[in-house]
Amino acid sequence: AAALRPVPIVLTEAAACVGRAVPCAPMLSSGTPEFAELMLRVLGDGNAAVMGQHGLVTCGPNLKRAYATAIAVEDSARACVLARTLGYEAQPLPAELCDELHAWWLANYAPTPC
Repeated sequence: AAALRPVPIVLTEAAACVGRAVPCAPMLSSGTPEFAELMLRVLGDGNAAVMGQHGLVTCGPNLKRAYATAIAVEDSARACVLARTLGYEAQPLPAELCDELHAWWLANYAPTPC
C-alpha cells in the first residue's frame, strides 16, 4: 500500500486465490462515495485490491474465501519484499499457470469450518 505498486503473483497459493497481479489504487481519503467507487473500480471482476496508503481489500462469496485470499496476497507481497531485501527480484508466475490454478481454486476450494 505504501509503495503504490501492484502485488505480483509470485507464489502458487496467491495464484490460486487471486489469479492475477493485485492492482493498487492511488491514495484517496476513505469514508467518501469517491473512495467506494474507486475501490469497486480497482477490484473490477477480481477479489483483491490494494488501496493506496490504506491497505489490502479482499472479497469473496464467504468470509473464509476472502480471508484465504488476504493471507495469500500478503504472503506473496512478503516474498517479494524478502527477495528484494536479499538483492533479488521475485519472479511472477506465468499467466497461464495462474489462470489454471485460479480456475481449480474457484471450482474446488471449500475450507472446513472452524
